[in-house]
Amino acid sequence: MDEPHYFDFFALPPEMRDAIYELLVNDRLEIQQRRKGLPEPPVTVTLRNSPYSHLLLVSKQFSHEYRQRVHPFTTLEFEDNGKTIDTRVLVPPLIPLKVAFKLLILETYAHIDQIQMHRTWITSMLAKTERPASLAIHMHVGMLEQREDTDWQAHSQERFPQEA
Repeated sequence: MDEPHYFDFFALPPEMRDAIYELLVNDRLEIQQRRKGLPEPPVTVTLRNSPYSHLLLVSKQFSHEYRQRVHPFTTLEFEDNGKTIDTRVLVPPLIPLKVAFKLLILETYAHIDQIQMHRTWITSMLAKTERPASLAIHMHVGMLEQREDTDWQAHSQERFPQEA
């Protein structure tokens, strides 16, 4: 009987292995799961482009190359759901990676309080992540549906320095 033939993955050129590693990622892995019967959490915590944990067990060399290639693209994403944010959100201990915040401000009349809440929350979350490689903050602000004519006139008469 013939002995089984195994494919020698590490005989492939490094560029080809890198391309394979880049295709082996979790597009979206929700860390903070929503629980049935409980209200939606104020924050959704998601890992984007993260490695599959079971592939880290293949071999030491595979795990090392895989992590080196995938982690620069991995993003830890915090998205608020328009509610008051609790700073006790659990953050998984990870190596340095990109961190993204998607913030939502629904009530324009209370935007100062919400911005302050987000500032406190971001500071708290960053303190829990080890040496973030980069940071992106996206803030979605609700627009006023109506403006008073006097307010618009005051703004429309202002000039930029280069126009003066």
